[in-house]
Amino acid sequence: LDNLALILRDQSRLTEAEAAVREALEIHKKLPSGVHPDLANTLQYLGSVLQRQQRFGEAESVYREALAMITGLYGEDSPYTENSISGLSVVLARQGKKVEMQELYQRDLEKGARRFSKDDPRVTAKLQAYAGALWRSGLLPEAESLYREEVVSLRKRLGNEHLDVAKELNWLGMV
Repeated sequence: LDNLALILRDQSRLTEAEAAVREALEIHKKLPSGVHPDLANTLQYLGSVLQRQQRFGEAESVYREALAMITGLYGEDSPYTENSISGLSVVLARQGKKVEMQELYQRDLEKGARRFSKDDPRVTAKLQAYAGALWRSGLLPEAESLYREEVVSLRKRLGNEHLDVAKELNWLGMV
């Protein structure tokens, strides 16, 4: 049902997607295994559907539940935890909760920096996501700073003539 819900979500058939993911949640909750990674994933899928429906308060609640579950299962430094933080951060930004969004992204960046080198593509992707969230939230000086940091990282890893460098320079120019 999770896969069906994602397909329906991606087709913008959001009412059907929500019904499918809620049915999957009910099945997961009836299983005797208690907290399970699949349950946490299904919660994240529900959060993404609610987010697409612009039901940000509900999505925030669901993402928080998923984040707590995933953190309990895998720990603070898990990539799964980082994905949950990203989903929650987006809905916080959409609700104007900029300070909390920034704190979550900063925590996520710090975790990435502990696990990978500063120029690792995963860290660069985090910088890009965070810069975009800041930009969409109207925090332009902060977004500019991160875009600049990302461009330096990309140039170091890919060279000055790479298409990804040009794309990020374009975003930087829009800030």
